[in-house]
Amino acid sequence: MTDYLDGVLGPDDQALMEAHLAECESCAEHLRQIRITVAVTGRIREDDLAPAVREDLMDLYRRWQHDRET
Repeated sequence: MTDYLDGVLGPDDQALMEAHLAECESCAEHLRQIRITVAVTGRIREDDLAPAVREDLMDLYRRWQHDRET
């Protein structure tokens, strides 16, 4: 899904993803939620977050990154 959002899929994979999204309501909703999250978090500045919240988010990101690498 992230490769699709980042526009890095090849033409064949892009077409497959778009066909799947047209038929799969769950994946289309998941994509919609990701887009909303990206739009909202893209407007958050570091100063907008309490230090504890920022650290929680960073920990979550680090765990996600670690899981992607393993």
